[in-house]
Amino acid sequence: MFKGSGLILLAGMLMLNAILLTFVAAYFKVEHFATEKLYNQRYYFVFLCLILFLTGLYIRYFRITNYDEINNKLNRLSGFRQKMYYVLGFIYILLSILSTLGYAFYKGGIVSGWWG
Repeated sequence: MFKGSGLILLAGMLMLNAILLTFVAAYFKVEHFATEKLYNQRYYFVFLCLILFLTGLYIRYFRITNYDEINNKLNRLSGFRQKMYYVLGFIYILLSILSTLGYAFYKGGIVSGWWG
């Protein structure tokens, strides 16, 4: 259960980052996203990234890496270092969620005429 939930959480955070990058790339008219055809296909790109992320992470966490060994290494660290890993992980998750949703709400608010 712990491995599966970690895999889903990590894939979700990487997906939020991919979504934010496609939004920002479309906003700044990056060449690959500037054409209308590619711009309309951006959600398929994000779905493809999700499949690739899940597959890659599954191979990494269930076939290559020994999760018990990693957990033992983490438990051998000092209390301060453990807390720093947890805090940095929490900050990454929080920033991924807030930046993607914040940008989406801001951009949606401008387009919909809520403000500005």
